[in-house]
Amino acid sequence: MCASVDRLTWAEFLSLPRNPEDSAVTIGVFDGVHLGHQELLETLLSSSLHPLVITFDKNPEELFSPDKRYERLTSLRQKVSRIREMGIPDVLVIDFSRDFSTIEGREFLERVIDVTRMKRLLVGKDFRCGRGGAVGIAEAEELCARRGVELVVMEDVTQNGTRVSSTEIRKRILEGELDAAEQMLGRPHTLDLRGLVGEGRGTLCIPRWKIPQILPPPGEYAGRGTGGEPLRISIHPSEIWISPLDERDSSSLEVMILHKQGE
Repeated sequence: MCASVDRLTWAEFLSLPRNPEDSAVTIGVFDGVHLGHQELLETLLSSSLHPLVITFDKNPEELFSPDKRYERLTSLRQKVSRIREMGIPDVLVIDFSRDFSTIEGREFLERVIDVTRMKRLLVGKDFRCGRGGAVGIAEAEELCARRGVELVVMEDVTQNGTRVSSTEIRKRILEGELDAAEQMLGRPHTLDLRGLVGEGRGTLCIPRWKIPQILPPPGEYAGRGTGGEPLRISIHPSEIWISPLDERDSSSLEVMILHKQGE
């Protein structure tokens, strides 16, 4: 199977050579690769089948609500990297285009089964796919049974009685609850600034519109850089400032937002 992180159109996905071995597959956006996702991925790896993740380059909300700014937990690069770090090299990224969004859910699953030789499908309880999200667990169960595929529906993962989800984590970050977000993510919220910055020293200023990831409320925050160095992050309504910065290669800069200064 293709190990590239490049986006695949639906036509390109269909033209992939058929997987040479039977596979266990999971399908989802996986924004944040949080504790719930991690448990699902660990279960995927526990099978003797070839593990394969199918994800998308964007959340459907980004396509259907273009007037509303959608802020991600992780960049596409971070998401694919974190899935691979768990021991799953085969991550297929499908371009969630308007044409792709019109595909019926049953057709989508049928073609995934054909291309990947899927024998096991792992999904969360809120799984839906296809045009209008018309295919859910019940429909997937019927189709999988007919095609000889085992469907595994994962139980929710909770933290302090709250279901771990990408939506909940975004809410916590927006409310400045970075500790709660970190517990659900399994790591501090980390901005991917690669490609957004140039070389330089001192203080870096980035307009907020250039950062596609979600940010906590305006204020002064303690952070950490790629090499573990302490950073000061000043978040304003229209920009963020990061200091102190030594000269560095912009292709490698990620910044963890740890907590508000003084906390």
